[in-house]
Amino acid sequence: MTNLTFHPLANVFPLLEGEEFDALVADIKASGLCEAIWLYENQVLDGRNRFRACQVLGYDCPTRDYLGHDPVGFIISLNLRRRHLAESQRAMVGARLATLPRGANQHAEISAPTQQDAATLLHVSADSIQAARKVQHEGAAEVIAAVDAGAIAVSAALPLMTLPREVQPLALEEATREAGGKKPTARQTRAVVSRKQVVAAVEAELEAGKTAEDAVATALQRHAITPLTPDLADAVAHATGGQIMLDVVDGVLHDGCTKVEEAAVMAETWPMSQLLNALEALATLPDLEPLLSAIPVASAYRVAQYVAQYLAPALSTLTRFDTLWKAHQDAEACHLQGQQEQPSLVPEVSAELQQPSQPAQAPSRGETGPEQRREETEDATKQTEKPGVDYDTTKFYLGKLCLRAHTYRDTGQTLRRKSKRDCVQCNRGSYRS
Repeated sequence: MTNLTFHPLANVFPLLEGEEFDALVADIKASGLCEAIWLYENQVLDGRNRFRACQVLGYDCPTRDYLGHDPVGFIISLNLRRRHLAESQRAMVGARLATLPRGANQHAEISAPTQQDAATLLHVSADSIQAARKVQHEGAAEVIAAVDAGAIAVSAALPLMTLPREVQPLALEEATREAGGKKPTARQTRAVVSRKQVVAAVEAELEAGKTAEDAVATALQRHAITPLTPDLADAVAHATGGQIMLDVVDGVLHDGCTKVEEAAVMAETWPMSQLLNALEALATLPDLEPLLSAIPVASAYRVAQYVAQYLAPALSTLTRFDTLWKAHQDAEACHLQGQQEQPSLVPEVSAELQQPSQPAQAPSRGETGPEQRREETEDATKQTEKPGVDYDTTKFYLGKLCLRAHTYRDTGQTLRRKSKRDCVQCNRGSYRS
């Protein structure tokens, strides 16, 4: 089998890759090679993909020589007729034509067309040629390949050129993922580029020693970002390590947690949420007697089946929960007592000053005695105890239903979340942009 090289003019068109090339190989294997390979100056001018497919199959390729005087027009005519190239793909071809070095052949000088001539030949605008040329000169190989393959338009790839080459593939991947199976738009790639630039600015400010709040404020002001989008808020908050939460246009606080992290938290707290909802539902049921008397006769058998199947296990579960919950409260009370017995940095008041000047008297009706005051003080201590400080991580504390481990003592309200991420306390102590 003859070993041939590709002519520079042939290389202005992208090669078939992946499934398209595999389909060509299968077609040639089933039907044979229907069109010969065109040669110019002993190089492949047209038919590179057919030649590669024959190499895979071990077939010999029939060839013919191009004897005309317009090889540029010849290959453009063949490829535009054979391959359905999008406008951006044609613009990439035109940019390569316009940048061909003079004297690319061995015997006669091939006049490289100007950008305007290339635009006319490929039926695109001169602006598209210039944009494609910028992508080819400044883009990463993955971005250039994506435009050649028609996976992204050259106008959508152009904003990526403001990023370093090593960052462009990741930005392209993010834009493609956000496009949801469609081609990324220029608006989507600009949003990704903005996120990358702002996050880089925040990280630089943090490395310079600024606080998370100052770093975010400086980065947003430098890039004139207002208002924040949800994706940008998540990226910025994530860059700070979750030190701040940002309130944006969707009205939800964003702390930078990824969907995987949120799913893990939801998986951990969902059984407890189910239990608490069940307790609330049971406690708020109306009077059971009229409820039972209102059961239709046709549904009585179903109610009987449910009662026989679930009532005994439910009572057993509630009894066990009551026992475990009391043991949990006792363990937590011991833990809090141990914290209170630790030495304090605040000077203690002299014992003499603490002695009452008058002897203690029994409390009159309506007044509060020492034992009741002590109980109220302990309750107040529990109410003001902050979560996440010296907590035993092996124990589960009731009410830990948000990503920042706020407990029921901080909310003063129900244990339900205010949104999918935050509880009431989150919205009280949040940082707002």
